[in-house]
Amino acid sequence: MTIAPYTPPPRDAKASEVFAGFAQDKKRTGKLPVAIGILLGVLLLGYVGLAAAVAGSVPKGATFAGVPVGGMTPDKAIKKLDTDLGPKLKNPFPVTLGAKTANLNPATAGLQPDFSASVHQVADFSLNPVKIFAHLAGAGALELTSKIDQTALNQAVSAAAADLKTPPTEANFLCQDGKLVPVKPAPGMDLKVGEATQEIAKKWWKQGKALKVPGKSTTPKTTEAQLKAAEDSTAKTLLSGPITANIGEQKLTIPEGTICQTATWKLEGEKLTPKLDGGKLRDFALANLSGLETAPVSARFSFETGAPTVVASTNGTKLDPEEISSKVTAGAVSGENREVTVDLTPIPPEFSTEDANAAGIKEVIGEFATPLTSNAVRTGNLRKAAGILTGVLVKPGEQFSLEESLGEISVENGWAASGVIENGVHTTALGGGLSQMCVTALNAAWFAGMDLVEFHPHSVWFSRYPMGRECTLWTGSLDLKWKNPNPNPVVLQGWVSGGQLHMRVWGTKYYEVKTSQSPKSAIRQPTVKVNNWAECVPSGAGQIGFTISNTRTRLLNGKEVDSKTYTHTYEPDHQIVCAKDLAAQKAAEEQAAQAQAVQEQQD
Repeated sequence: MTIAPYTPPPRDAKASEVFAGFAQDKKRTGKLPVAIGILLGVLLLGYVGLAAAVAGSVPKGATFAGVPVGGMTPDKAIKKLDTDLGPKLKNPFPVTLGAKTANLNPATAGLQPDFSASVHQVADFSLNPVKIFAHLAGAGALELTSKIDQTALNQAVSAAAADLKTPPTEANFLCQDGKLVPVKPAPGMDLKVGEATQEIAKKWWKQGKALKVPGKSTTPKTTEAQLKAAEDSTAKTLLSGPITANIGEQKLTIPEGTICQTATWKLEGEKLTPKLDGGKLRDFALANLSGLETAPVSARFSFETGAPTVVASTNGTKLDPEEISSKVTAGAVSGENREVTVDLTPIPPEFSTEDANAAGIKEVIGEFATPLTSNAVRTGNLRKAAGILTGVLVKPGEQFSLEESLGEISVENGWAASGVIENGVHTTALGGGLSQMCVTALNAAWFAGMDLVEFHPHSVWFSRYPMGRECTLWTGSLDLKWKNPNPNPVVLQGWVSGGQLHMRVWGTKYYEVKTSQSPKSAIRQPTVKVNNWAECVPSGAGQIGFTISNTRTRLLNGKEVDSKTYTHTYEPDHQIVCAKDLAAQKAAEEQAAQAQAVQEQQD
């Protein structure tokens, strides 16, 4: 079949479109888009006008962290926030994870409120319909913008993580009423540092409750199955009876209750294993046995024969917590032998017998003697001091102090009152006469070649002492100190005999010592002095005043090592007249004169 080709209908010469009449319809509807455009333009201008009208103020009802700023200009709102909220946001704020709390300091954590940005974000001109609606309907609570030092915040949150961490509860046993009660394992909690940092950055400024931060669960290492296994076996054996501990030469019975109280548990491999607390067991042993722990005694030198002999040292003993723990624990977990031996740990002395024998204390390297007075009390103080100093060991490089060696000068320590010079007056004081020990010990050290660190000559010279090469002692202010420069220790020896106080320094000769003295110079005669001290005691004139120098030279293997000169000026030992006596004398003279005047009037 043949299909004829399509022929379109004849076109209307007056029509402008294919469909007749369409052009006429188009002309009728051409005004509608224009009208719509005009309407949209009016609406847009109205919308922009509305946005402009509400701009420049904070939406009504707006608050930041509870501080109302609605309807205010930006400047006023910023000022109010800075006044009312600013100080509060400088205070530390709490964050919590489970039952744990940590406090963060905003300054340290790099957190600072940005009041200007927060206010201008809602008050400035905006075509955002949400913001415009907020101005019309009211804003309510708004979010505060912050300035954040991210590095500081990260560091602060990481540091707080340790305080917020809750370790897992491991399988354990608690001792209650002498019985082991099992404690089941439970998960712990760790801080999710990254998420917590983000949460804190967003909400740190919100006042009120502590800020909750996200965490993650941590799994305990132990299991309930391991706890059950220990409960059925080891825990029963542990308390099956007392333990007998042989410590030194003594026996100690450790009852089940003490074992229960001292037991701690930890995972070893796949088993929950007990270990008894060594510190608590040691305390129990020391409370029930005597003489377990002793202090070591160093070797010393005795001079009973006149020459130094070694008195042997002795070790001390100590009950080591780890030793008693391991031994008693081993017995407690044994079902057969519950008697154990605990060894005491020896404590070596600071200066052993071997040290003493090798010290080279073989010869006198310096000695001196000074004459005694007739004062028996004074001599008694010197005899006591000599006994204290005898046997004092000074190791190489160590410093000797006479004040420290003698100890506290008190009646309780056996010291008596005797003559001293105080405030320029001859009087008495506790320990009087010990200056003579200072003089004698100084000169023994002088000739032994010791390093002289400190000594203080008297204010006036006493003829029984070498001029300038002498010293006085006063607790807390004046001392004799010297240091041992020798490669070997030195030992002191002191005694009273033959009307003299003697001091020796024993050791191995090291330095050769040469000494010389200058003539006296700047000599001054004593005069009469009035003393105003309330405890003044009058005295007659004594020695002259003068200046003197002493030079000590030390040689080693014939060669000079050093040479030092010590110069001192003595005051004259003036006659002392007490002001209080003069006042009394004057009063008596005035009273006598008055009495004589009265008598003359009566005559």
